[in-house]
Amino acid sequence: MNQYRSSITSVSKTMLIALLSSLLLANVSYAAEQQRRHEADAAEKQQTIQIFKSAYERTKSENAALALALEQNIAENAVATAVESIVTEKQYVDTPEEENATERVSYSKERLPENIETNSFFCEDFRGLNVPSTPIYRLQQECFTEPETGLRYYLSDGVRYYCVALGNAYGIDIGDTWIVTLANGESFGIIYADYKHSIEEIDPFDFGDQFDIYGNQLYNYDGEPVMNVLEFVFDDQTAPKAMIQAGTMTYFERFGNLYGDGGNITKMKYLERKWVP
Repeated sequence: MNQYRSSITSVSKTMLIALLSSLLLANVSYAAEQQRRHEADAAEKQQTIQIFKSAYERTKSENAALALALEQNIAENAVATAVESIVTEKQYVDTPEEENATERVSYSKERLPENIETNSFFCEDFRGLNVPSTPIYRLQQECFTEPETGLRYYLSDGVRYYCVALGNAYGIDIGDTWIVTLANGESFGIIYADYKHSIEEIDPFDFGDQFDIYGNQLYNYDGEPVMNVLEFVFDDQTAPKAMIQAGTMTYFERFGNLYGDGGNITKMKYLERKWVP
């Protein structure tokens, strides 16, 4: 009987040792896999940053030239030199003729709530704009995707106008365009591509989203209260994963970076309606 018990004890010890060895190997394998994934994610993010920096440098001179031309109120031949083409902006409208229209389409920091930042640009996937009977859908059929950022844009006379959703303080005319200037000095064109809120009645103070769906104040990466004035339309299958995780286009250097005041909107001038359904 004692010999039988000794055999059982020996077998149990062997099984226990084998089990512990298996667990140890599993932990080692798991740690190795986690490290591999971490390194792969880091490499992908770095590659994404390099790709965007290259695109950023490629378009920087074009954007600067266009912004300067518009700022000087050049009505004809506002020329900006790009890598692939020469961009000519045929018409510049300083202010719309109607006073009420001017109020609807002009951005004014003074009309926003006090102590509110504007350096957070949310995103929506263009596939959600899928009602064929609407001008919102039809505009997207004529737009393109920027491969480096995933941003959707409308091309007019060689100039890119990024698709954005706006509050109805800017009116309800899909296809209207503006030139936006940020605190970091960057300027770019946008086109009214979607409504943020109900369009049943124009709200002169509906400049964007200040609260989430639960009524909580929105904050930027610096922890400051923020209003989402521009909500970019993008392709979530093309955009960098790191940007999607960040949740704002300020992930990119051009749009101000996640931290700091560079992404705050300093000016937003109405141009004209570039697309008509």
